[in-house]
Amino acid sequence: MNIKELFSYHPKQYYNFELKPTGNVLQNYESAPKQNVSSNIELNLKYIQSKYQTNINSDIMIRTFNLIAQN
Repeated sequence: MNIKELFSYHPKQYYNFELKPTGNVLQNYESAPKQNVSSNIELNLKYIQSKYQTNINSDIMIRTFNLIAQN
């Protein structure tokens, strides 16, 4: 064995992998039940927190704030 062959990189000529069809992903997305948005903000907040599991997932930060509206 040659030292040059030991430390050199030779990429593979053939890679054995297969791509799955994307039809399944779109089909699952379209089959999700459609729900109306509630006019109650607290109910919407609870839905978002349960949907994205914000009590477990620390990557998602939901910030609540107050808006002051004037004429």
